[in-house]
Amino acid sequence: MNESLAYDNELVEELRKRHEDFTSVIEDYYKKSIFEKYQFITRGKYFLTNGINTIFINGCGGTGGWFIPKLAKVLNDAALKGKIKNKITLVLCDGGIVEQKNLIRQNFIQKDIGHNKAKVLAARYAILFPDIVDIVYVDKYLANNAIIQTYPEILRSKFIDIKDINRDCYNSLVFNFVDNAISRRVIHSYFSQINSLVVDVGNNLYNGQLNTSFYTGNITLPNYGNYYNRNSDEVADNEFIKFDNCADMDMAINNPEQMFSINDFAATVASNFANTLFAEEKVYYSLVKFKVGPT
Repeated sequence: MNESLAYDNELVEELRKRHEDFTSVIEDYYKKSIFEKYQFITRGKYFLTNGINTIFINGCGGTGGWFIPKLAKVLNDAALKGKIKNKITLVLCDGGIVEQKNLIRQNFIQKDIGHNKAKVLAARYAILFPDIVDIVYVDKYLANNAIIQTYPEILRSKFIDIKDINRDCYNSLVFNFVDNAISRRVIHSYFSQINSLVVDVGNNLYNGQLNTSFYTGNITLPNYGNYYNRNSDEVADNEFIKFDNCADMDMAINNPEQMFSINDFAATVASNFANTLFAEEKVYYSLVKFKVGPT
């Protein structure tokens, strides 16, 4: 065998070995990474922020309360850099009233007790948002008329039909921080009919996840999926809207203290998502899992 051929064989073998090593590294990376099979990590999925006319936040308690001031920073930066040019309506929606128990881990203080959560946060943080953003609040729980009618008449005033909130939200960015099946289904059913990006963020004591869903008109974009593609078992989930929440568990003497760390971290994950979206007008992942504790 001449030296040239021997050299070529050695080079081929070296390249083959490198390829195997590289493939192994990539496979290991995907197994350990936060990205799962529905992902946009390589090139990203475009979502033009200049077209957004409504940002909708459902849930202003545990995570939503910490997220709103972070979003103000994101939108100020975006406005200064010309990433948003059209007027945006920021809608805060929550039917909850601030109670003593909420002070443990939600972004409220003593003087907020007795007032609606969405109203408190709208009043507190309106001044932080750029002039291009109008902040409004809805002091009711989100549902649709069919669901509202299932409640006793005395409770119906606590709800609002999603269709009555904003009929002009044709290009929307939605953050859903309410982690129950009925509320989520109402949101996805409504916003799937228009051009929108829906971000669901949920958590338990120490860990949580962020899901993204793309919609355009009546058709879900086929290549990118949505929350229910990744959580098909929840399609039939009928967990109803609860007036009590995680704060009740915080008050139980034997329950481990959640404090605010997981909610603030979930809000940080959501704000990092928003920052990337407005900076690059792209989404690079559809599912992020995170944790701040041992489980």
